[in-house]
Amino acid sequence: MARASGITDVHDPRAIDPVELVRSRPAGFGADAVVLGIVNESSEPTNLALRMTRQHGRVVGLGLFG
Repeated sequence: MARASGITDVHDPRAIDPVELVRSRPAGFGADAVVLGIVNESSEPTNLALRMTRQHGRVVGLGLFG
C-alpha cells in the first residue's frame, strides 16, 4: 500500500530491526517523534517506540495499548 502511494523508503519490520533502521539514519540519534496508532494489550509496541526516539523526543500514543 505504501509503495502504491509513491513512498519509496518502505521496510518490513519483520525483516529488519526498526530501532536499528531509525538510528542508522544520518544524525544517528533516533526519531524526533514517533506516532503510535495501535490497539494492542502488549507493552512491546510502546517500548519499541520509546527505543526509537532520541533523548527528549516524543512518543504520541493513539488508540488502546498496554
